[in-house]
Amino acid sequence: MDMSLKNRSMKILTSQEKTKAVDCLIIDRLLGNRMACELVSIFRTSYQYKAKLKDDTARQNALTDFTTKHSARTVKQSLKVPSTPNQVWSIDFMSDRFIEGRWYWLFNVVGDFNRDSFDY
Repeated sequence: MDMSLKNRSMKILTSQEKTKAVDCLIIDRLLGNRMACELVSIFRTSYQYKAKLKDDTARQNALTDFTTKHSARTVKQSLKVPSTPNQVWSIDFMSDRFIEGRWYWLFNVVGDFNRDSFDY
C-alpha cells in the first residue's frame, strides 16, 4: 500500500470537525483528552473552549429606538454651487506609499466654483 502524500487526498479539518473527532476518540476508544487531542492535532485549550454568548437584546433595542427616533432628522439637501470664485473651498487629506515603502501625505485645497487648486 502506497502511503505517499501525492497519492493520498489530504483533507484539512475545521476546528469543529477536530473537536468531534476528539469526542469520538474519547468515547469510542477510551482515550484521555490529552492523547486524543494530540492524535487529532488540536490544542487542548481549543478543544475545551466553549463560546460565551452575550445577551445584546437591550443594546439592540436601544439602537433600534435611537435610529427610528432620529431618522426623521436626516433630510437630504443638495449642495449649492457657489456663484463666484473664492466663496467656498474644499479641503482633503490624502496619504499613499511609494514602491520602496516611504509614505507621503497631501493636503488638497480646491475651489468649489471652478475646481481651481493652489499651485506652489
